[in-house]
Amino acid sequence: CMPEGGAAWTVAAIRVDAPTIRLAVDATGRNNWADLAPQTANAVPADEAGAMAAISVAGLQITRGTLLYVDRPADSKIALRNLNVTTGALAVGKPFKLRLSGTLQQGGSLTVGLNVSALARVNPDAARYQLAAPVIALQLKGAGLPAAGLAVDLRFERIDADLGRQTVALPGMDLRAAGAHLTGALTGAKIIDAPKLTGPLRLADVSLRELLHNLGVTLPVTRAAGAFGRLGFEGTVAADSHSLMLNNLRLRFDDTTATGRGGITDLD
Repeated sequence: CMPEGGAAWTVAAIRVDAPTIRLAVDATGRNNWADLAPQTANAVPADEAGAMAAISVAGLQITRGTLLYVDRPADSKIALRNLNVTTGALAVGKPFKLRLSGTLQQGGSLTVGLNVSALARVNPDAARYQLAAPVIALQLKGAGLPAAGLAVDLRFERIDADLGRQTVALPGMDLRAAGAHLTGALTGAKIIDAPKLTGPLRLADVSLRELLHNLGVTLPVTRAAGAFGRLGFEGTVAADSHSLMLNNLRLRFDDTTATGRGGITDLD
């Protein structure tokens, strides 16, 4: 039974406690969620689609959830535990408030506390997902990091992901961690099959000595007390799953300025 005369229905808030969601890619590259997407041959009739668009949900609340992702070809396992999600009213094509928190674990070496707040918009028919003015707070703990962890504040003007075209736009990036301030604007391609990120990056001049101290790194004694006093750069990042490079690089280190390119050509 659907509303008549163009009326809209609002469903009460949906609450889900302690769900476990398992996403997996097998050795042949097949995943267990592709068949959830609507197929062209079985498209929803226009009159039913219009009726569904007239339904809104007062909100969604997930508490104590677990999201597990296993990628066998990449030999990767990621778990998002203690997942909590709260949204505002949900309606097709309309923005809604989103708050998300949880603990991300990858292998046994890295744990990331995650808190996200944003104004979201979801268009599942076009496989497009947007976050306006997202604020992302991270707390990283693991080998090579300070014992108390590393707090990271990450913001964007917006996050715009188009899964059909496998693209993502990340303009207005603003990252602050350990006293460093990194800004830029990134774009991504082939974000599902073979992710690649490119775009300009700028590290505002920072005291390298203080930065390394905040990261738990002890520098050797130097003849000049002012050594490791300044670090900053501008460049264009090009990153994928195998390499991380900075091109068109202009680097400032103490009283030295250098240009060129640098990075890691083989992350393995």
